[in-house]
Amino acid sequence: MRNPKDVLWPFNRALAVLLAFVTWVFFAILFALLDRYAGWPDKELRAPLLYAVIGLGLIPLALALLDFAASRRAVVDIRGFKFDFSHVDLGSVNVSARSFPLPDNIGITGAIVSDTSAMQIIQVLQQATANEVVLINIKDGHAWWVTRLLALSAGAVRAGSPKAMVFVGMKQNTDGSYLGWAEPAAILNAILDDKSEYRVTYERAVKITRQLALFGDPDVRPAGIVLHPSLSRYASRPEYVDLGEAALEQILLDLLAVNIPGVSPANGSLENPPDRLTIHRLSELCERCLYLDAVDLNAPAKDQLSAFLDSQAPYVALVRQGKYERLPKREVGERFLLHQMLAQPQQAERRGIRAK
Repeated sequence: MRNPKDVLWPFNRALAVLLAFVTWVFFAILFALLDRYAGWPDKELRAPLLYAVIGLGLIPLALALLDFAASRRAVVDIRGFKFDFSHVDLGSVNVSARSFPLPDNIGITGAIVSDTSAMQIIQVLQQATANEVVLINIKDGHAWWVTRLLALSAGAVRAGSPKAMVFVGMKQNTDGSYLGWAEPAAILNAILDDKSEYRVTYERAVKITRQLALFGDPDVRPAGIVLHPSLSRYASRPEYVDLGEAALEQILLDLLAVNIPGVSPANGSLENPPDRLTIHRLSELCERCLYLDAVDLNAPAKDQLSAFLDSQAPYVALVRQGKYERLPKREVGERFLLHQMLAQPQQAERRGIRAK
């Protein structure tokens, strides 16, 4: 079984012992058979081959040992080659993909009054789905509405990106405080489970989008078909038809915000009054899907490493005194740790050469 904390030997440590034993037994039997039937190896080759086989079997044991030392933040010194796992600073992790900050409420801070308003935020949604990680600042609870988060997460699930949504806000009078991150699919399901009106509206938007893809283009529409008002509202607008499946978010926003007779839910607009995304509302919605693990970059190096290794999340938030900075993948941190392990003996050797 893979151990997510191990980098060099990502398997059960008992497997390293077994593999070493099997390697030695296999080559012992092989050499015995070759010696009996082929007279090989001769006396001059036996010693070098013996050392080579012993070294080959020791490789998995050495890798497992180094991973064990790293998990204990130990210092290993082998004939001047020093592996110091107690001084790893995750603050120097190079993350090429930064979190993309989204504007409040996906660009329209007030109410959406028409389908034209819903179309105005298409560029923001396209930018959001082009980034792996997006940053949502709910501030003091007045910056975002749950309906806008619903449309954003629906678009992310449709496009397969972003992979992670990070939430920050005003906490203990500090703006930008890290509140957690979640996967878009989990957020979407949490919102749909929260209110039946949200689920009914979302499912209606999905159906309209599929029908729009089939019958929206008048040039390929079968003759004699009369479109339902819920579909003709969008089929008459080329900008909706041209979006294809990406029209889902725009249609969903329109259905959530605008009271359309015969199309909108029975209770009309779901944004009047708005369902504000406060810290309490975020916790209420996403309590089961929010990842809260974080590594404080101001903490001692050994505490940083301990927090990183103890986390089981696919991404790990890096914060500084509670304020969010970035969200690297777990494998990015693992590669960084591996680089540190391999660089330390080389640095020690260079220091020894300079000292001479």
